Amino acid sequence: MLITGSVGRRNMEATINQYQRLFEEHVGKDVASSIIRGTSLLPFIKRIWELERLFVSMLKSQGNGI
Repeated sequence: MLITGSVGRRNMEATINQYQRLFEEHVGKDVASSIIRGTSLLPFIKRIWELERLFVSMLKSQGNGI
């Protein structure tokens, strides 16, 4: 897993919070909170975050500065 150390955890938590806010804006806060309570979005969001980090790492290794 690419999530290491406190910086990685903070970045992941910020990403989760961002997705949750976007979801709440889209469906409304009450609906979003009941869906989030009944469904674990965490594994899905973690996977997106890991893929994003992997993609950035690959670009950096090819010399494409980000």
